[in-house]
Amino acid sequence: PALLRAQEVIITLNIVPPYSAYVYDYADLTGQAVITLTNTTTEVKQVRLEGSLTNATANLFVRTESGHRGPSPIIIPAGGSVVLSTQPGVMDFLAPEYVTTNADQSVQQAITQTGQLPEGLYTMCVEAFDYNGPQLLSQPGGGCFSFGIYYALPPIITQPVNGTEVSAYMTNPVFTWTPPLGNLAGAVIQYGLVVTPVFEGQNPNDAIIAARSYQRGQPVLVKDDLPTNVYVRQVFDLAFEPGKTYAMQVTARDVNGLVGVSNQGRSEISVFTVGTVDTPVIPYGGTAPSGPIIDP
Repeated sequence: PALLRAQEVIITLNIVPPYSAYVYDYADLTGQAVITLTNTTTEVKQVRLEGSLTNATANLFVRTESGHRGPSPIIIPAGGSVVLSTQPGVMDFLAPEYVTTNADQSVQQAITQTGQLPEGLYTMCVEAFDYNGPQLLSQPGGGCFSFGIYYALPPIITQPVNGTEVSAYMTNPVFTWTPPLGNLAGAVIQYGLVVTPVFEGQNPNDAIIAARSYQRGQPVLVKDDLPTNVYVRQVFDLAFEPGKTYAMQVTARDVNGLVGVSNQGRSEISVFTVGTVDTPVIPYGGTAPSGPIIDP
């Protein structure tokens, strides 16, 4: 009889693509999923929903705490169906305050800091219970839907190339990088750019962190929300000093919150130097003239 009761409500679940890499999009499935509940009996059913989200790749899960119920039941007419897609208050059964997880503290902290779920193959399942009791009414395991979450690769800095020298005579240097590499469907990418001096004996990574987080070390450029993957130094920016070494890093993010970028969107750091004013300038890419230098 218990198994029979567990098939009184049939659930089908569909997650609306593109599949978000951000955990908060699954806290309330309103607009993110379509859940169809079909009552196979001749009685009206009042139900509540519980669910789970499992990362099979990393063996991680979050699931609704047993017994959770929303402020009001979902009413399914006898022999009828109810489709949930935009109903508030009944699709938030995976909200942080209602779930339990097997993720350790470090994983939870990383998710909290970045808002991003780990990459991998996910399965979401939804079950229907009697609103006024613990009885499972849907099929064992509920309605499930599997999908993958895979991050785009961060930008690659293309100019200046790591380890190169920029001419001191180039007063408005150009900084370029690639867009994130991967499936960017539905994404609107914006960039952050940090360029900062690297002092003698300083780790370039430490210089970038100090500049980005605290604007220490007199960073030359700290730009946010750049719409394109190129930036030319402007007259109002600080000048680059001849003979100094600089570190550069680009960060990419999707303002639509649909596409995650690995490494928190941060590129590898590019380190370059600015030449001195007495560095020979070779015109037109030709070779430097040979022979004695005549001092007029």
